[in-house]
Amino acid sequence: MAKAFRATVVAKLLAAALLVFILGGCAKKIEDIKITSVEVEKVVPHGLKSADAVLLVGIDNPMFGFSVTDIKARIYRLGQPFADVVAEPITVGGHASATYQIKGTATICEGVSIFSVLGAAGFNPSEYTVDVSARPQLRNGLGKTVTRTGLSVAELMKQ
Repeated sequence: MAKAFRATVVAKLLAAALLVFILGGCAKKIEDIKITSVEVEKVVPHGLKSADAVLLVGIDNPMFGFSVTDIKARIYRLGQPFADVVAEPITVGGHASATYQIKGTATICEGVSIFSVLGAAGFNPSEYTVDVSARPQLRNGLGKTVTRTGLSVAELMKQ
């Protein structure tokens, strides 16, 4: 049960981090880029404090191709630091609808016990917020770091 919970939370929050980048970018019709699906391909726990996850994220991108690097997020539960998430860079092809593999690691924050993680198995998105930063860039390397703080996970999951 704990493994399934971690997989679900990591999947939803990494997808939320990607969505924040897409919505916070600099292109004119950035809102036309859509996340069409999120699926957990694999979760590998590392002890009681972290887990690696591989997600399959469907993205419909009617615009130019881009990369996203330096993807980081801090998840808060009821206002307290809960977990840190780091994802590997991804490259999204232009003018295409495709599924991309995103690899990331979630680490439980200092002071959060495994019992509180297990107690969160009844995942309530309204209890969570996330701070996200990522660096979107064009193929020529031009880009900037985008940061969003205090994002409601419940609101992100509605989009």
